[in-house]
Amino acid sequence: MCGVNDAVETIVIYKGNRIKCSQKYEEYIKRVLKEHNIISSKTGEEEVKVLVRVFKMGAVDAMTYDVGAALDFTKKKHSVDDWTSFEKRREILRKKFLEE
Repeated sequence: MCGVNDAVETIVIYKGNRIKCSQKYEEYIKRVLKEHNIISSKTGEEEVKVLVRVFKMGAVDAMTYDVGAALDFTKKKHSVDDWTSFEKRREILRKKFLEE
């Protein structure tokens, strides 16, 4: 991986960690899920944890894509990885959510 790819990965991993570990973001997610009647007082605690985790994974996936697109690191560029590709986004998700 070239230096640019290392830098982008470092940024994406750092931001992914912030998303994954933020208690305020978790509270926000639960509020959104309640507002849209996706969860209620009858929803089990384990179910809520799974939904919050999936929501965070979606946020990290979207953030990775946005960083790649904003930096124009797409498959058209051969000197850097395609940070908008499914493979790169899946790699980041594995590093952030399967390392537990």
